[in-house]
Amino acid sequence: MHEIYLDEYITPSVLSKRLSITIPNTSRCLHSLTKMVYVIKVKDKVDKRITHIELSLKGIDLAQSSFNHMDESMLKKVEVLNSGELAKISESFLILMSLFKNRIKE
Repeated sequence: MHEIYLDEYITPSVLSKRLSITIPNTSRCLHSLTKMVYVIKVKDKVDKRITHIELSLKGIDLAQSSFNHMDESMLKKVEVLNSGELAKISESFLILMSLFKNRIKE
């Protein structure tokens, strides 16, 4: 659901690739999420063969509450660290971002 939340025009095939799961498994999951009214399938306005996946209002609420929970959980975990430890974590994230940017360019 987070991938759908972050990319409002995602298709099942793109979602499948991003999550590294098969199309049939993606379809089953999307079917379940549709039945639970978390996901809406929308036909492309130009090419009716393409289906986009969007979160319903219920799905958006769930995704946002999940993000909020993760934020609160992370804050609780890092509040015990001193400033030097936080600086090391920050530096590590900067290194990771740099590495990912370089990989994307390749």
